[in-house]
Amino acid sequence: MAHTKGRSSRCAFQPRPKKKPAPPAAPRVVKPALPASQLAHYQLLLRVFASAYAAELAAREDLQSTIQDVKKALYERDFAAAFENEEGLAGYAARWSPTRALCYAGVLAAVDLSEGRGRRKNVVDYGGEDEDEDEEAEGGKGEDKRESEEEEEKEELHIVALGGGAAELAAYASLRCQSPAISGSLTLIDSAPWTSVLARLETHLSLPPLLSKYASASAHAANAALMSPEAASSLHIHFSQADLLALSPADLRAVVFRDGPPRKTLVTLLFTLNELYAVSRGKTTLLLLALTEMLPIGSGLLVLDSPGSYSEAAVGKEMRRYPMRLLVEHTLLREERGVQKEKVWEQVETEESVWFRLPEGLEYPIQLENMRYQKHLYKLVKPEKRT
Repeated sequence: MAHTKGRSSRCAFQPRPKKKPAPPAAPRVVKPALPASQLAHYQLLLRVFASAYAAELAAREDLQSTIQDVKKALYERDFAAAFENEEGLAGYAARWSPTRALCYAGVLAAVDLSEGRGRRKNVVDYGGEDEDEDEEAEGGKGEDKRESEEEEEKEELHIVALGGGAAELAAYASLRCQSPAISGSLTLIDSAPWTSVLARLETHLSLPPLLSKYASASAHAANAALMSPEAASSLHIHFSQADLLALSPADLRAVVFRDGPPRKTLVTLLFTLNELYAVSRGKTTLLLLALTEMLPIGSGLLVLDSPGSYSEAAVGKEMRRYPMRLLVEHTLLREERGVQKEKVWEQVETEESVWFRLPEGLEYPIQLENMRYQKHLYKLVKPEKRT
């Protein structure tokens, strides 16, 4: 048979070689289904927000205008303008804080600053989709039961939320509601005028949520508050309006410990650290160093922020941009030769990108959105104990 120029000399009817079978896909990790009790708790938390900010949610056009103003300021990284008045804060609390509160509640519930641990045992992650599964979950059920019984002992947890607002308050209330063995306090510090906006939310923690006038008699009968007035009063929530980057080390110590003696504390920077770096990298570094100096061993630092390029800070005359995580670790984890330290930071957990997805079936007056974040947890330890 003659061959046409340019055509392969292989016979046209020669069988094609079989393709190699594709390697089997890695099994997808399936997150456990959200228990009905947890879904009900989430729904009740959303109703607390809906009741506290009912006036804003009812005035849809005004709320939409406020939200657009806040979004514009945040896009331009003008954080002072975004949170300069109570109207903007209430709109922010009604629109974005509910999702963040549910996310933060799960994150806080998993944090454990006990010796040798960084993540609380017997806590199942229902929201985060990119986190690794605990490979040891299957074994030692009898031992887990004993540990669970031991962990029912009273635990004192003092949280200081730098840049904290409505979401942190609700998340802390959720943690205390679901973990009665935990006692402690929450101190919120921010430059924005949160006082009245937070007071509305705190008041509604112990009030039955508002129901529609068309709600059934059974719905009214089953309507209950998130917690009792006694439980709400035991939360010990305090708010201080202050510019974190303008505080002296002495003033920072006074507001963190509320003029009391130093105590083991979990400091949180939830979608706050990137804002601080945007204002001043130098002052933010000094803030982290001041916290390192004043916090006792056993304290923790929890950082959540936007993932990817949004959380980058410009450094130096050339304004080179660096990921927020690298700046934090350069400050907290760097080893200085010849310097004797009584305490050092240990990185307990780090995740570059995690999704929190709202469970199906939740109801809220306006549409809420899922959120994505990066997470980093550090703990102060003795130098010889850092791994």
